[in-house]
Amino acid sequence: MRNILLLLFVITAGCINSQEKSNQTTLSQTVSEDFSFFYSKFYSDTSYQSERTLKPLRGTIKEWDDDVVKEESWDNKKVTMAPKEKFLQIYKNLKSDLIKKDTLVIEKYWIEQSGFQVEKKFILKSGKWYLYSYDLSNL
Repeated sequence: MRNILLLLFVITAGCINSQEKSNQTTLSQTVSEDFSFFYSKFYSDTSYQSERTLKPLRGTIKEWDDDVVKEESWDNKKVTMAPKEKFLQIYKNLKSDLIKKDTLVIEKYWIEQSGFQVEKKFILKSGKWYLYSYDLSNL
């Protein structure tokens, strides 16, 4: 009888412990990184920026080159980005927009009637934010 009670106790304790671990895992999977925290760190730390840029980075670079529009992808290019605040210091007429959804944030800034426009897309993947797409146009 003692052995049965001991066995029953061990099984019950194991089940409770297993359920607690399951609840902790579920809780950690549902908590997502705060975008504002990510955004601030992304622009202040180039190593973090590199870690949080999905490869291959989608998007294009468009610019004039000898009277022809040249379009390139980001393949095999080192991508380091300055925050739009740096552009605001230089270009007082810079317009910007930040569109936030649950799993997607689109950051845009541009100078009207100049051909300059930047669009970055950040996605939430496994609870963490990543740069997914970067379009740069300077025509």
